[in-house]
Parts: sequence; C-alpha cells; structure tokens
Amino acid sequence: MNYNTISAQRIAGALGAEIAGVDLSRPLSDEVIGEIRQAWLDHQVIFFHDQHLTPEQHLAFGRRFGELQIHDFVEPAEEDQHILEVRKEPYETRNFGGGWHTHVSYLERPSLGSVLYAREIPAVGGDTMFASQYLASATMSAYPRVGWLMISSLDPASAFLSRRTFSLTTLATNGCSISR
Repeated sequence: MNYNTISAQRIAGALGAEIAGVDLSRPLSDEVIGEIRQAWLDHQVIFFHDQHLTPEQHLAFGRRFGELQIHDFVEPAEEDQHILEVRKEPYETRNFGGGWHTHVSYLERPSLGSVLYAREIPAVGGDTMFASQYLASATMSAYPRVGWLMISSLDPASAFLSRRTFSLTTLATNGCSISR
C-alpha cells in the first residue's frame, strides 16, 4: 500500500512494519492518523523508531484510536491510570505477561490494541514476539490438528472466558484482542 504522509517498511513475512516520517510527540492530522490506522490494518503490528514521548503525548496518541481502557487487575503507573509499566529486572526469570497472551480478551468489548512505548531496552534479549491470528486461522485447516474439528464446531453462544482462564472456546469467539 502507498501512503501519502508516512512510509511503511515490511519487516517480516507474516506481519509487522516499521513506520517512518512521523513524530508522535506532535499533534497529528486526521490524514496521518488515518494512514497509521491503515498501516496497522495492513501489517497487524507497527513500530515507530526514535520517538520521545511524555506520558501525556503517549496517552494523546492512544486516544486518537479510541477510548482508553483501565486494566482491572494490574497496578497502573503513577502518571496515569491508563498507563501500565511493563518492567523486567535482570534478576527476574519470567516476563511480565507470562506466556503467549492477548490483552484483556476476556472483556465483552476487548481493546482494539495496545500502544507500547519502550523507554529502556536491553542490549541483548528483551524481545517481544507477535503472532498473526489471521494467518493462524487461514492456515489451520491446511494442517489438520486433533482439536480443529472441535474448535470449528463450537457454538459461539456457549463461550465463556474469565480473566483467569483461556480455553478453546475463546478461539472460536474472540481470536485476538486487536480485531473487532
């Protein structure tokens, strides 16, 4: 896709692009936000390098995509209840989110996505991995699995998901928290 106000460089086969030509600390026009949104839809995960944001600028950027959520069981940052500090100290062996996860997919209206701002990055490690739920769904039938028939035949009306559990019923109804 061609954009008028930003550029997007694909970084992987399944998903992801680096966005350039935009300073997120400044007020952005509706056209720029529209192109960022389109790049996000086109690539599923987008990255902006060399950004320097205050908490207020971080929140202002997030609000351009919709109402911000307050996470109901993670302590917020001092700056604002909409900001969560994701931190892992060198002595810690487990990452903040545990294993593979989606953000607040247990909610009746899950969030559209997450705006992560890395303030400190280790020289080695610290990688965050992303998975394409679209590609997984599209290719799952090409690689039959024991549970696939059960997943594909689930009645969405019978699905139940709490903040503490995740089951196959979730896959049939929610998939991933960035799609609505």
